Amino acid sequence: MEKLVAVSINNISKAYPYFVTWKKRVINDDVGGEPVVIFHDGSAVSALNRPEIVLSREDGATGVFRREVAWSTADFFQKLRNLCG
Repeated sequence: MEKLVAVSINNISKAYPYFVTWKKRVINDDVGGEPVVIFHDGSAVSALNRPEIVLSREDGATGVFRREVAWSTADFFQKLRNLCG
């Protein structure tokens, strides 16, 4: 069984598998004629795999939001950190 995020707007549904959200981190899409963005943070700890969260592993968290801001559609992207200094 695989984790996924499901979005349903205006009777149209889409599913985003965990491996896709983990790999892309930011997904701009349209569901049911509405612009949405899916964010994935891989550093969130899950309480689902251990009885105590302190013993859990990083498993990630995903959120879905509308992209419309003040009658305009925003596009989001992942800004990569400079790991060289």
